[in-house]
Amino acid sequence: MTLADLALILMFPLGVLLFAVLSPVRAVVGGFLIGYLFLPQTLIKMPGVLPDYDRTTAMVLGVLAGVCVFDLGRLLSYRPSWIDLPALVWVVGPFATSMSNGLGPYEGVSSILDQSLEFGIPYLLARVYFSDAVGVRTLVGGLVLGAMLYIPLCLYEVRMSPQLHRIVYGMHQHRFAQTYRLGGWRPTVFLQHGLAVGMWMSMGTLISWWVVISGSFRRSESFLVPALAVLAVTTLLVKSLGALVLMLCGGFALYLSRTLGVRWLVVALTLIPPSYYAVRISGAWTGDRFVTAIRKNVSADRAQSVEFRLENETLLIDRALKRPLLGWGRWGRSMLYAESGKKITTADGRWILAFGRFGYVGLCGLTLAFLLPTWLWLSTVPPPLLGRADLAPATGLCVLLSLFAIDSLLNAMPNPFMPMAAGALGGFALLVRRAMDAHALNHALSNAAGWAALGERRWSAPELARREQEALHLVMRLDPEEQEAWRDAIRMTVLGLETDVLNRFLELPWAEQQGVIRRFTDSVPSGLGPVEDFESPADSELGPGLRPA
Repeated sequence: MTLADLALILMFPLGVLLFAVLSPVRAVVGGFLIGYLFLPQTLIKMPGVLPDYDRTTAMVLGVLAGVCVFDLGRLLSYRPSWIDLPALVWVVGPFATSMSNGLGPYEGVSSILDQSLEFGIPYLLARVYFSDAVGVRTLVGGLVLGAMLYIPLCLYEVRMSPQLHRIVYGMHQHRFAQTYRLGGWRPTVFLQHGLAVGMWMSMGTLISWWVVISGSFRRSESFLVPALAVLAVTTLLVKSLGALVLMLCGGFALYLSRTLGVRWLVVALTLIPPSYYAVRISGAWTGDRFVTAIRKNVSADRAQSVEFRLENETLLIDRALKRPLLGWGRWGRSMLYAESGKKITTADGRWILAFGRFGYVGLCGLTLAFLLPTWLWLSTVPPPLLGRADLAPATGLCVLLSLFAIDSLLNAMPNPFMPMAAGALGGFALLVRRAMDAHALNHALSNAAGWAALGERRWSAPELARREQEALHLVMRLDPEEQEAWRDAIRMTVLGLETDVLNRFLELPWAEQQGVIRRFTDSVPSGLGPVEDFESPADSELGPGLRPA
């Protein structure tokens, strides 16, 4: 037995052990971090319908075993919702594909097992454990921690070449020739390819930057700020150009969503994958001019790589359109072969693999599983609040899911944290929407944004965003036990006062601000309830603008 085999086997008891020493939420994150970032790229052949025991199988079954031993009741309490339908289609749809191609139920069940391990179970566990504010924050914290853990490993391989997988497990996980890029080494560490490392580090840098500027992890800022600088430099040294471009686009969209209180840039990111499917499947766009532009402005090698992908994609689209609804199934049936039996096409993008294997049904299921939670979140939360400290982690997951869907147009690098992000975001969006429908969160959000109960006053989006930040700064100055008691009242006051009065209010000491807040909130039928357990000092003389119009 090799060390690689032993590592895969030991992941099962390790997953159970994590639940014995950590809370269930942290144990789930920890199990997937260990499995995804450190297990070997190898497999143990299994007989019959059972899927091969590889790193995905090891980490998923290890975590699932821990859940069943220590927290089975919570798992059984899960109730599916309409937001889970695309994920269900993606997981069980291959059974219909198998039957329609005459491959039989045996192959259909095997396909469902594979889909469940790669996507279904991570998604389910996220719906169970991460579908609230604390869960989303924990998941995002895991992404940040995972990127930080890879910093020394990436820096080592940038200097010494990708050798860690060979040193630890005795083999390279991919062709070594592909690890040299732009005059230096591109790390692979323990992932399947340098592209996967580039995407992981770019997403980690992006979400780390986002939680820092939004104040979501304020207690960890003394560590996060310097660590973020090192992480950003490491991400540049990984030399994954596509991932860096996606990171910059995502950062730009998040920054505008916070500073201007708009969501259209994030929505635009989510529309890129389905738009690409449409123009490629219809033949409206061939990509010739795109390849020419890359050849002129980037490099001939990159242009040749993109041209090769697009040419193969065109051939595979033609093949897939012969069985468009449910696809050809697995085992290379969606590929093209020469008369000698040699495969003559290569599928790089995850989307074309899904379309060829499982047709329109599978492609729609996979795409909507990632993008539907994002659309639900963006349509539920008012734009000025997308960057609020308690909601910002979920907004960050929106962008990560969109960027991963875009990356899947050209690459097929499965990452268990993406189905987990989809499950967490969908569950949290449903929770927020239900609260709004029950008029609890609806009152808080409406008053906080300066709408409805404040005499229908509507500030501009930049002004709303500025006031929201001022309110957040006031809240964060308080002790934790005071924050909950005063949060909503502070936000209502800051977003309801006239501009000149607000400026004077912000200059007052907290003792006088309390009196202003109480006078203001008592005059508004907000539905937020009174601020309890604090005595109101003498009212400040701020003038007639104190009360809302």
